[in-house]
Order: sequence, then C-alpha cells, then structure tokens
Amino acid sequence: MSDKKTSDKEEFPDESSEKSDESVEFLDDEFEEEVDSEKS
Repeated sequence: MSDKKTSDKEEFPDESSEKSDESVEFLDDEFEEEVDSEKS
C-alpha cells in the first residue's frame, strides 16, 4: 500500500511539482540576470 502511494506521488506530484516549477523558474531568472550582467 505504501509502495503504491509512493508511485502515485512520483507519477502525479500535485502541489510539490507546482512549487518546484516556481522555484526553477525563479532560479532561471536569477541565472539569466547574472549572465546578462557578465556580457555587458
């Protein structure tokens, strides 16, 4: 039973997936800003 719950979370990560997506987007923005400053 616990195994099935774990697999369900991996296949359908509801809230955690949304939160991680936001974090990734934020990190991407920060990285892009750093690269831009290095170029200029």
